[in-house]
Amino acid sequence: MLIFDSATLAIINSLTVDTFYLYELWFDESQAPLRLTTLSSEFAFNGDVYSPASIKQSDITSNTDGSVSDITVTVGDASGVIQYYSENYKLAGKSLVVRQLFRGAMSFSEYSYVIKGTMFKDYQAIITCGLGFDVFLMQVPSRTIRRNFCRWRFKSAECAYSGADSTCSMQFSDCRRKGNTPNFGGFPGIITNRVYV
Repeated sequence: MLIFDSATLAIINSLTVDTFYLYELWFDESQAPLRLTTLSSEFAFNGDVYSPASIKQSDITSNTDGSVSDITVTVGDASGVIQYYSENYKLAGKSLVVRQLFRGAMSFSEYSYVIKGTMFKDYQAIITCGLGFDVFLMQVPSRTIRRNFCRWRFKSAECAYSGADSTCSMQFSDCRRKGNTPNFGGFPGIITNRVYV
């Protein structure tokens, strides 16, 4: 559960929207990021203060080939702050962290994007971002996933058992008896005994 100070809670409780966003533009790893919010006043979160800004963000969509479309974040930049960072720091490849906060649940979702480019027009900064990978095209290793059967060889580096026992049934119950469950090579959290491939 998130814990906010009384001033922050007063701001949240006065909102007419159920969700709002916090943005962190990491232009230089050695310095604090530029912190912005979609709220109309400053907002404190985890000890950091976010300044109000006019921000619009496009939705995340997938292309017909399975890749994830880039998103654009449009920020009002009448003061030229983002343009300054763009001209003095290489923003391409840097991170833009977006947090979506939910007023009623006092919880948040966090997304991290890779900046691909910036463009400036009509006192606005248009930041093009991607996930840094195509989530719909990712390939996972093919292997059998079992709930109660360990895939590690007994006393191997992955197993890490160093006790007196000389055999193992490779079952979760045996691993529990040996006190070695943190190194169990199965997936006991799977709800059924079905084999996933």
